[in-house]
Amino acid sequence: MKKLSFILLLIGCICALSSVKAQSNCSGVFLTANDLSTGKLYYANTGRNKPSPSDYDLLTKKKIIINQSGVIYQIDKKNIYAIEDCNGKIIRIYKGGYYSLLNPRENMPIYMVTQNPASKGDIAINKYYFSKNSNSEIKELTINNLEAAYPDFHQFNDAMKRIYKTDKDLFAFIYADSHLPKRPSTYIKSDQK
Repeated sequence: MKKLSFILLLIGCICALSSVKAQSNCSGVFLTANDLSTGKLYYANTGRNKPSPSDYDLLTKKKIIINQSGVIYQIDKKNIYAIEDCNGKIIRIYKGGYYSLLNPRENMPIYMVTQNPASKGDIAINKYYFSKNSNSEIKELTINNLEAAYPDFHQFNDAMKRIYKTDKDLFAFIYADSHLPKRPSTYIKSDQK
């Protein structure tokens, strides 16, 4: 009986290791903001024998298996900064929420969250967020929040007020044209930095 249990345990370990070995080379996780900015993606697996886990697969698991320099680790999802799927879509995990990153590797990240309809007749709504940099907290993208985030960048704030009269103008610009506001430092003369 002990011999049979040992053999079954050995087979289970081999199957688990083969699923980790067969993990995708396109989807993975960034453990820190620095990992994202340097492109250091840790290839991930959900523990199932799926060749390439989707963002949904990665987000619905509490723990994710990663390969870090040939060493296999099981990471709690709350310790992951962001995930990237095989299509290059990056989703930041922040305070239990999931924020789709619209401008990867930019200095001022812009995020979008789609709120699905709550009841029949409702429509999906996109809400936009930003952070001053990849390490900063995420805030709702509004003209007032941008001004508050950059109080000393008067040229940036003045330009924002001229270009966008309301928050809806700001959202329409981002949504329709896929343009994103430039980082405030682009509005500052080099001798003012």
